[in-house]
Formats: sequence, structure tokens, C-alpha cells
Amino acid sequence: MKKKLTKTLALGLSLAAALTLTTGCGKKEDTTSDTSAPAVTSESSSDNSGSETAAGTIDYTICPWVFSRALSDEETLELPEGAGLYGLTFPVTKDTLLSMPYSASSVPLTDALDESAYSVSFYEDSNFLPTLMTKEDDMTIGEALGKNLWVLYKTYFDYDAFGVSEDAYNDVYNSYDDPNPAYIYMDMLTTMFGAPNYVSFFNGYDAEKSAEENTQYFVDTFLHPEKSDNQFSGFQMYIGWQFEDFGIVLNFYDTLRYSETSGYYVSPDNDLGFTYVPIEKGTLEDYFLDAFDGSYGTNIVKELMAEKTALFGDVEYLTPEDKIVNLVKSANSTASTTDAETTESTTDSSNYVDVDRDFSEAANDVYMAITDCFQLGGEDTLVLNGTTNKGVFKTGDPVYVQLTNGKVVEGTISRMEQLRQDVTESTLGESIGIMVDGLSISDQDYVTGGVIVVK
Repeated sequence: MKKKLTKTLALGLSLAAALTLTTGCGKKEDTTSDTSAPAVTSESSSDNSGSETAAGTIDYTICPWVFSRALSDEETLELPEGAGLYGLTFPVTKDTLLSMPYSASSVPLTDALDESAYSVSFYEDSNFLPTLMTKEDDMTIGEALGKNLWVLYKTYFDYDAFGVSEDAYNDVYNSYDDPNPAYIYMDMLTTMFGAPNYVSFFNGYDAEKSAEENTQYFVDTFLHPEKSDNQFSGFQMYIGWQFEDFGIVLNFYDTLRYSETSGYYVSPDNDLGFTYVPIEKGTLEDYFLDAFDGSYGTNIVKELMAEKTALFGDVEYLTPEDKIVNLVKSANSTASTTDAETTESTTDSSNYVDVDRDFSEAANDVYMAITDCFQLGGEDTLVLNGTTNKGVFKTGDPVYVQLTNGKVVEGTISRMEQLRQDVTESTLGESIGIMVDGLSISDQDYVTGGVIVVK
């Protein structure tokens, strides 16, 4: 049985729904439940490891994830080599997007884009994998992609994102007495990317107060469920990793409960929503402050680290267990090997050149956008179908072809065909097929919709 939840939870998870989660921490009350919490047995490494509450002392090791794990106050993190998700190596670029399959039938993203739309899913199942979002009303999707004014928002995140198999994940899952998928996923992320440097919370944040005041409210309310009528506290948070070129973030609903018989225990929701934000859309803080009109999104990571130090002292926060570290590293190693093999097999297959050139339509007097291609008979020749948007192409013209893998081919137009007739020049605004010396059949995977030809 696959041990992950059906992904149906939206950002605004209701408190009432959260109150239905009742399994305890460190106690296997129901081994069939996916909402159970991980067993916590670590002891504090400091005499100041607990915070006094009305019900007694709570150790940081049994606190919700952001309290029990390390955080970083670095403005931008250093991206580990080969780090990525969903089969991608980060950062994601326009060329990465344009070469992604749209569905199981491998229709390119560019063939699926509707220029009048501002939201496009480019995976077969948008509930599990990201949706491409462009919200630039004064430009087409193509222009928004070119300027990196897009966001991958959002999917429900789990082990599939790492390329981890179900069996491998279940081996780790079953090794815990009382496993919690959400905490496993979060620890998998810290294995891949390190300690997060962005934390913001939503329910109860007061934009009129300082970050310090809001953080104190967040900490006091979250860590003192015994003060509430139902002895429950829960917060919707964004926990993220801000790098120089992009940020990734998970929206995460975590809870802490208190029972006179069971003590404190966590029971977070296991649906983690993933978002990828290119730096052109701003930092994670910028992006979410803008998205919520300044009401939510303020990064409190530095203030939270200070509060944690005041409460717990100088402690060694919980780190991912070896079984999780090995799981992620094994998957990452397999992905890196596959990427290297793919690069090796295609890099030398064409007349690739390094050229410092703007391939946008506005920057070129002669410009053609390719919609599809096919192989000519049994020959090692590709026919590119497209429309001349600007200027005129002629046989014998030297051209540059920008492929969907980001490579550029320098070649010469050897033949042109329009309405099944050979022609010597293109007609503005009309479909035409062209053959370019320098392209080979090995480039066919990268000569699809989205390819640009310029003189």
C-alpha cells in the first residue's frame, strides 16, 4: 500500500479539519493512520532545553518542525551541486520549461500554451506536479517566460518529487514506530537543500505590529496549546529556501496538542504545497507580501531563531536520520548519472556554437518561430515547420537555431518548401518548411515547438 495521503488540501486548511487529527507522538496508537506523528526519543543537549509552560516543561525535541529543526539566517543560501526536484536540476530556466513534456504523449510545453491564458498546467496531473503561472496582463506567455516572470505554483509535495520509488520510501516509512510523512518530506528537503532561511505564518499575523512582536505571539501561542480551550494550537506556515536565483517554499500546516494523560504531541497535516519562484518575481518574502497585499509573508526566520535560543539555549537541533539522508542521496545520485549520460549522448551530436545573442522577436529583423518538425524520409534531415514573423528567409541564408535545450546551432538554409512546392524565400506570416544544414536527427527531441530561427 502506498503510504501517502490523497492530495486534496488547499492552502486555507480549516482548523476544524485539523482538529480531527488525534494520533500521538511516540505512541503507535494506530499503525494504519497516515496522520500519525514520528516517534521522538532524542534528549536535549542543554540544561536550558525546555520552555516552562502552565502544564510543565516542553522539550524542543517534541515541538513542531520549525522549533525542533535548525534554521538559517543567511540572506541567500548556496545551492548544493545537482540539487533539484521533479527530475529537474535547479535553477529552472525558460529553456528547461520549453523542453518539458506536457503529458505522457510528450507534447512540448510550447505546443500546449495558449497565448491568451495566464495559467497553464504543463504536467499530466497538475494536482501532484507544478502548474506554470504567468500573470503578466501586458505580455504574452512567451514574453513572460523570456523575462522569467512566471512561478511554478503549486503542487502537493511528496517523495515522488525526489525521484524516490514507492518501495524505497516505504522502507523508510516502515522503519518508524509512529511515522509522520510530513516530517519525513521536510527532512528530505533539508537533506537536499540544507536548513531553510524563510519562515512566515498566517493565522493571527498582525501587519501593524513588528516582526519581533508577531514572532513572540507565534511562539507563545504555538508552544502553549494548554492555554486554549481545546488544548490545541496550529499554524499555517510557509517554510522555504531562498537562493540567489530562485526560492522554493512549502506551505505546511503543523499542530501541537496537549493532553493531561499523553502530554504534548504533534500532528501536522501531510499535504505540503510546493512553490518555485524565480528571483525576477522577487524573493520569497517579496512574492508572498505582494500576493497577500502586505498582510502576510514577512520572513520571521531571524526573530524565530532568536526566540528559540532564548527558550532552548544552545542546543543541537534534530537532523534527518541516516535512513532519510541515504534515501535522498541515492535518488540524487541516480538522477545525476542519468543527466550526465543524456548530456554525453547529445552534446556532440550537432554544430553547437556559443553565441551572445538575444533571440527575442523584438531584437531581430528576421525571425521565425517553429511549431513542429519531422524527419525527411529515411534521411538524417529534419524539416522545421514554422511561420516567418519578421523579414524574409532565403535558401543559402546563414542562420542561428535556438533549440529547446538552450543550445544554439549555426547552419545554412539548404531547402525551403511551401504548399508542397520548393521555394527560394519565405512569405511573411505564412507557414513554411525549412531544412538547415548543421541540424541532425539526434537533435529531434530539441527541435519542437519553441525553437527560434534568426539570421
